[in-house]
Amino acid sequence: MINYNYAKEVRINKAAEWLAQKYGEEATEYTDTVKKNQFKNFQIDSVSDLILFVQTVLLYAYSAYRVVIGSITVGSFSMYIGAVSSFVGTFTYMVSQLMDLKVKSDYIESFKNYVKESQPTYKKHELYDVNFADNRHEIEFRNVSFKYPKTDKYVLKNVNVTVKSGERLSIVGYNGAGKTTFIKLICRLYEPTEGMILYNGIDISKIKYEQYIKLLSVVFQDYNLYSLSVRDNICLNKIADEAEIINALSQSDLLEKVRGLEYGMDTQVGGEFDKNGVEFSGGEGQKLACARAYLRNAPIIILDEPTASLDPISENKLYERFNNIIGNKTSIYISHRLASTKFCNRIIVFEDGRIVEVGTHSELMDIKGLYYNMFTKQAEYYVENETEKNCE
Repeated sequence: MINYNYAKEVRINKAAEWLAQKYGEEATEYTDTVKKNQFKNFQIDSVSDLILFVQTVLLYAYSAYRVVIGSITVGSFSMYIGAVSSFVGTFTYMVSQLMDLKVKSDYIESFKNYVKESQPTYKKHELYDVNFADNRHEIEFRNVSFKYPKTDKYVLKNVNVTVKSGERLSIVGYNGAGKTTFIKLICRLYEPTEGMILYNGIDISKIKYEQYIKLLSVVFQDYNLYSLSVRDNICLNKIADEAEIINALSQSDLLEKVRGLEYGMDTQVGGEFDKNGVEFSGGEGQKLACARAYLRNAPIIILDEPTASLDPISENKLYERFNNIIGNKTSIYISHRLASTKFCNRIIVFEDGRIVEVGTHSELMDIKGLYYNMFTKQAEYYVENETEKNCE
């Protein structure tokens, strides 16, 4: 209800009142639950206080009676009252603490399970440092399968492929084929359920994580822009000088846009914290995400649908720039639109978590399989659109 990215859909669907109503219903349900719990606590506390009150009245009455009949002195009366009151208070506190401990123990047990699950498994067996002086950057999937925890369906099954050093590889396939999972496994965001992934012959799970991720420049499909300056959005914890940032903006075709802003690279992205902040369009946001990859300058480049928000001309220009910048770096492209395939040495086609076709564009077109069908359907779409424009 407060995120700028949702504003268009909320307004066009007139959903503001509906969302406010749902929020109100949830708030009311939460409040009712709290009231019930508070009422239960009130009942328990009331009974406890009543028992304590009765105990105190009886104690004082009995002790006063003993003083009156001369069984004990006034001094003894004061001593007994103090001792018993102290005992009752301590006993009551102990019982309340035991009850509180029981409640908190349930939270502690859940927290222990959370800590156990949140510990990366690679921390247990990291052995190797990455040798950046080595110009060979080869990644091999060896009988790799992956499924999410508590599910039986494999997202990837028995994948065997080697991304050769300096190769430009294109990964294609329909939605849900396993392409993005393939990339996340390379990035060590997931770990294989079966099999292993090797970097230059070394199991990546045994390479120090901080060293391994320095090898990767990744532009994810679901990139994020942060409510920070343009400069910080590009650098993201990387120390870079002005010239490097300008070069990254230039390569992403965003330099003129940024130079036209009132505060240049120090302009805030988004208006949440700065009324002078800039809202980038979808295409401009993707260019900014690409600038991060340019600046990182890692030996392995991964582009996961980096052109989804770009028009075909901008898409072609972006791939041409990447093609020139990448040089001899190992690069992997994922795209539904097959414009990236012409820059690649090899194409891998995924279907239902398996590799079904491997080859160059010409080879895959000749066998007339899944890739051929995808490519020709896209070609027909563009031809039909061009024909309609000419008819108009």
